[in-house]
Amino acid sequence: MGLIATHLLRACVGRWRRIELKGHVGDVTTVNFFPSSRVALTGSADFRLRIWSMEAFRCAAVLEGHVGAVTGSGILGKGRNVVCT
Repeated sequence: MGLIATHLLRACVGRWRRIELKGHVGDVTTVNFFPSSRVALTGSADFRLRIWSMEAFRCAAVLEGHVGAVTGSGILGKGRNVVCT
């Protein structure tokens, strides 16, 4: 199972909080953050890209159609387009 673990710094106490985002069924191979840092893009060996809300800690969208494991991804411009290999 693919798992994304991120750590958020709580400004008031200076501690990190671990958050796990579950959804991919293969190894996660790439992670990118949109310019706002409120949204993340992940790619996986399960042939999918996922877009995550880093505020709600949930998957906002699944992008399917890749013909193999996603090995690289990127966010173009202001986050209106994504690319993957």
